[in-house]
Amino acid sequence: MNKELLLIIYLILGPILDIFAYFDIELNSIIRGLYLLFIIVYLIKNKKHLKLLGLILIFAFVETIYFKFHLDYNYLDTIKYILKFIYLPISILFFTSFDLKKYNKEKVLAIIIFLYLSIYLFCYFFNIGSNVYQDFEEKNGFKGVFNSINEFSGIIIMLLPIVLNYLLKIKKYILSLLLVIFTFLTSLFMGTKVLLLGLGIVIIYLVIINRKKLIFNRSRKIKIIISVISLIILGVAIYLFPKTNTYQNMVIQNKFLKPTNFLEFINKVLFNDRITFLDNNFNVFIKKDILSYLFGSSLPKLVEIDIFDILFNYGIIGFIIFSIYLFKIKYRKLDKIYKFSFILIMLISLTSGHILIYPNVSIYIALLFNGEKL
Repeated sequence: MNKELLLIIYLILGPILDIFAYFDIELNSIIRGLYLLFIIVYLIKNKKHLKLLGLILIFAFVETIYFKFHLDYNYLDTIKYILKFIYLPISILFFTSFDLKKYNKEKVLAIIIFLYLSIYLFCYFFNIGSNVYQDFEEKNGFKGVFNSINEFSGIIIMLLPIVLNYLLKIKKYILSLLLVIFTFLTSLFMGTKVLLLGLGIVIIYLVIINRKKLIFNRSRKIKIIISVISLIILGVAIYLFPKTNTYQNMVIQNKFLKPTNFLEFINKVLFNDRITFLDNNFNVFIKKDILSYLFGSSLPKLVEIDIFDILFNYGIIGFIIFSIYLFKIKYRKLDKIYKFSFILIMLISLTSGHILIYPNVSIYIALLFNGEKL
């Protein structure tokens, strides 16, 4: 079996590995660890990006010693923290060196997103899995057999514009409609803001970039029909939104957290009090020693804004090193749909987190740059 096919199989297995993680089956970590070992060996053997690879591996070695002996982490937690940090940077190095041109990348991504959505909807209709808000019984939302709705939502939103654009391009209109319906239903059942808002943004963007083909090049009669249908859909959406779990959860959170002004509403209701978490973590972080500033500290709760979680957990040096790899990416050279997907997932990492240092999400970020030059 060739390396390209093995990699494709690994990518498609992503949803299954996430199920293993939900049930605490260590096979998930083993397979993802073997993938990382494989791409490190590949980069060394083929002498690809050795300086950048060496930099991240040296930092990983130093952090391993630091986490174990300064923060007193056990070996398993230390390894998990290190793997989460190096996963995206090393995957970026790999995918800019290893071209999957023998395979249709968009088709692979289509299989992955339909797998995620189909597994979720199957679990919902057969009541397999658990609720999102187990510690907040008033809220409604179902996460099925996926540990993190933020990670799940990030993957769906990142892949959605690429796959939807691909299906429209090859004129698979029924599959395109199914994808939108599956995503919409999932967002309703999950009861979170990110997935529903992401779906809306993606649809609006695709309409804008295809406006000539969809609207402007049509006859006047077709334009009127499209306008009427669009207004009806908009009206129905406005009417139904207050009845969704997403809206009801926002109302409950508003009553519980009781914001006193608009800025507090944005923080506490729209951003789930993340600014408060950021402030709390910062106040704890600045009281730490110099080693904690440089290499990170153990803090009580993640901010769920990735750039700050990287700074607090891996220190100033870790933050700088991680940033080097992101700035090395020549995302401006990407095809516009890939560029849009990349920008969208970066914005999600700033609002709901669980993106940049979570292997099941970051693998697909790196895949966006397959075939590009670093």
